[in-house]
Amino acid sequence: LEKVCGSALAVLLSCRTAAVERGALCYVFVGPACKRFVRALCLQDAATLQWRPPAENGAAISCYQLEVDDGRQGEFRLAYTGMQLQCVVQQLQSGLNYRFRLRAENSEGYSMWSAVAAAVTAATTPACPVGLSSVGINRTSVTLTWRLPPSDGGSPVLAYQVQLLAKTKVAAAALGNDWVIIFDGAAVATTFSALQPGCEYLVRVAARNAAGQGQFCIPQQVMTAPDVPLQPPMPEAEPAATSLLLRWAAPQHDGGSPVTGYKVEMRCSPDASSSTAAIGPQHSLAIPE
Repeated sequence: LEKVCGSALAVLLSCRTAAVERGALCYVFVGPACKRFVRALCLQDAATLQWRPPAENGAAISCYQLEVDDGRQGEFRLAYTGMQLQCVVQQLQSGLNYRFRLRAENSEGYSMWSAVAAAVTAATTPACPVGLSSVGINRTSVTLTWRLPPSDGGSPVLAYQVQLLAKTKVAAAALGNDWVIIFDGAAVATTFSALQPGCEYLVRVAARNAAGQGQFCIPQQVMTAPDVPLQPPMPEAEPAATSLLLRWAAPQHDGGSPVTGYKVEMRCSPDASSSTAAIGPQHSLAIPE
């Protein structure tokens, strides 16, 4: 053990993504003089560690052992053993402070553990919130609730964003054809009160933390309660010698329930009394002499 105690190991911690690699170099000393360590910020869920061999002190180094804890100051576990001077530790969780330590072995045994090297994995965006549902809905408003995402990405959730998309033509005429933000805040419920009766909408929610906004959940359908239909357009008249044929189109929106009939009123002059005819769902009426 004395043949490797007191010699210096250099540890380089780096974290890699597809486009970025960063690292910080620190010398960690084996033996009772272990005082210095390195703290590196990881950018993903894998840390790459590199080190330089210590002096052999008369016996060739046969292997290195690298251990890592659970990121929560728990027990260390073996992450690597071998003769390579680098190791990629994978499957780390985001937003945790991991500790690493290294030791060398020769024919006389193992050295003391190096000073602990700490590396904080970067937080990622949160997972999708769960349980999005409507708990109260009427003709013009809906109350939505959801639950926390199963993972906050290593950083506390700061806010949620709820978006709504109109699927019915009359609803799109009021809100547009794109997703509309109807809520952005820290609560896990919201009420939106600018809906059209009897219309279909889609809603979705995403969580946001210091790393950014996560993905939206799968959109959920919302259907407002039906109401009376909109006013039909003005009818067109086709006069004949002794009769009149009226034709009209359906209203722009049936209120969310099929039109079951129309009521036609007619008067021969402004001062005359009106007569009313109730007919079925057809779009025409022949008025005889």
